[in-house]
Amino acid sequence: MKSFSKLCFVFALVLCGLNTAMAQQSLSDDQTRKTAEVQQFINNATYTFVLNVDNPEKPAGVSLKPHYRVKISKDSVIAFLPSAGTASAVSVDTLSNMRFTWTNFYYNTSKTNGGWNIVIKPGNNGNPVKQLTLYITTLGHATLKLYGGSRNPRVYDGYLKQNNLVITADARN
Repeated sequence: MKSFSKLCFVFALVLCGLNTAMAQQSLSDDQTRKTAEVQQFINNATYTFVLNVDNPEKPAGVSLKPHYRVKISKDSVIAFLPSAGTASAVSVDTLSNMRFTWTNFYYNTSKTNGGWNIVIKPGNNGNPVKQLTLYITTLGHATLKLYGGSRNPRVYDGYLKQNNLVITADARN
């Protein structure tokens, strides 16, 4: 009877070990799939950056609703972003939010260790937003820096999504 219980114990350990190995392989497969998906977004220059946090570099970064985003495609950049001081507002329909569309812009991608740096600049110099810089990890997490008239850029944290969103005037979709 003792040998039977030892055999059951060893069998349970083997099953537990197999389960752990399969879970690690599944996680690795998910990461590989996500990296390929993000790579496709970058190669096609077609994705949406959804904002999670306004100014994540500060200890008390403001969590955002997913209404704020930047939609990027080969022919346009459409943005709906919170302005300084309005990110914590309950309503996203205030006039102080930033909305802009660029159809004439410079887009440059460079591969880095662990992700990509993307620089987007408007084609016309009269725009109050001078540059958008995205750092995107291989798993689709991203940081957006918006350079405007002030010395310090606005910083947003978020993630990439497939570009099937339509950003309307009220950005509720």
